[in-house]
Parts: sequence; C-alpha cells; structure tokens
Amino acid sequence: MLLTRAAVPMMREAGWGRIINNTTSFRTMLRVLPYGATKAALEASSAVWAAELAGSGITVNVLIPGGPTDTPFIGAESGWARDAMLRPSVMGPPLAWLVSDAAGDFTGQRIIAARWDNSLTGAEAAARAGRAIGWPELGADAVWLTAKNS
Repeated sequence: MLLTRAAVPMMREAGWGRIINNTTSFRTMLRVLPYGATKAALEASSAVWAAELAGSGITVNVLIPGGPTDTPFIGAESGWARDAMLRPSVMGPPLAWLVSDAAGDFTGQRIIAARWDNSLTGAEAAARAGRAIGWPELGADAVWLTAKNS
C-alpha cells in the first residue's frame, strides 16, 4: 500500500502506470490471520484505487494464483501435497499481459492465474479468468442504496 502511495504521483505525471496486487482467495481471507485479513484489505484498496484512477492511464488489477501454490509460505504441516499445488510460474502469462500496452483499458479486475488460457488472446484470456476486484455482489446488502428509509 505504501508503494502504491509513493508511485502514483509519478505515474500520474507520466500519464501511464500499472498497479498489480497479489491477494488470495476469499476463503483464505476469512480463515488465515493475519495473512487473510491483510490480503482482504489490499483487495478492497485495489478496488478503490481502480475507481479513483479510472481514465488516468493507470490501471489497477489484482492477480491471484487460484489455489495453493508451491512456495515456502506453505509448510509441510499444511497437509497439501506439493505435487498437487500450482507452480508459481502460473502467474507469469497473466502478469506479462497486465503490464503490457494491450491491457491499457483493463482495470478494476481480479485475474485467477490458474484459469488463464494461453491459447486465447490476452483480452480473451483475461475476460475468462477475471471478475471485478473485491466483492461487488455483496453490495446487495446496502439497503440504503436501493430503498427509501422508513
């Protein structure tokens, strides 16, 4: 978050920038402290930044692996078989596309790297592997937005 705060003024001056944050699954956010709560805050912040920076030439997106990933963060006691985990390299193709000029209009999205299809164009793969950052479907509980207060 501090890096984004420091980099945005320079990106604004350049009229171009890419912010790509790595969060985690919603389930992990709800069950692993403090890691999950920190990732939830980063995801929510990313949604706000994407809205605030819309039209500035700066995109803000989130990239997640899509499951347990074979990194030192997951210890042997986790119960996950290492050979069944995603490889960290799954992040490479969507990350390369997100930093490219081709992704200049793609912002406010969350990409699940394990769903990225390399046989598609970047935009097509992103559309299939992505969804809006955060949890916009949870907005349905904002009664004050949809009904008059009684």
